[in-house]
Amino acid sequence: MVKKLLSVLQNQGLRLVLEALFFFFALLWVYGSGFRPFPLIVFLGLSAFFYFRTLEGSKRFLSSFLLIILFSFFVSHSFLAFLFAVLFYLLLGVKKLFFIRRDIAYYFVHTSLLLIGFTYFFLGQIPFPFLFLGIFLFYREFFKVLVVSPVQRLAFTALVLAFVGFQFAWLITLLPLGPFAGSGLLVSLLFVLSELILHSFTHTLRRELVLRGITVFASIMILVFFISDVFIFGL
Repeated sequence: MVKKLLSVLQNQGLRLVLEALFFFFALLWVYGSGFRPFPLIVFLGLSAFFYFRTLEGSKRFLSSFLLIILFSFFVSHSFLAFLFAVLFYLLLGVKKLFFIRRDIAYYFVHTSLLLIGFTYFFLGQIPFPFLFLGIFLFYREFFKVLVVSPVQRLAFTALVLAFVGFQFAWLITLLPLGPFAGSGLLVSLLFVLSELILHSFTHTLRRELVLRGITVFASIMILVFFISDVFIFGL
């Protein structure tokens, strides 16, 4: 029995699954206890232990890790606990170089956290200053992970993108859109802009890519407003 357990722990894939399961059940325990101190300390301790157990890459993905922990406290629901456990599993897999296509896994974590965070914002659970700070820190990590460029340049780019996202978020709050539609629209804008910025960093930006980005965002915006009109006016 001990040998089987040791063999399981030596398998990195199974170990990641077990760590994600511990994360999931510890988070459910926190929800079930009503966020009492002891379950909360156990959950935070386990999460930190699993993430920092190997220090390599810990600083690189720290913003994503902290956002997963922070967002998991906003809504107490078993489905969301499972979703955060999946994101935690993917993030650990990217950090520990387990996945072959780590860029796809990181993109999924990145986009999911943006959607969740912006939905919380449009539900009124995140104030404007924290939205700006969150976008800046998150995209500074995003560009550091995917781009080889001077850190100062990446930080300035993330700051500009945070300012654009902040202004667009304010504009969306003035529109008759629900939190999910608003977050989808904001994520689509930042996704298109970040992709164009990545191509700019790698010197592969072309007019066709810009036009395609504008077309994608315009299509999503039309779809969002059409769906919103259907729900508002019952068409």
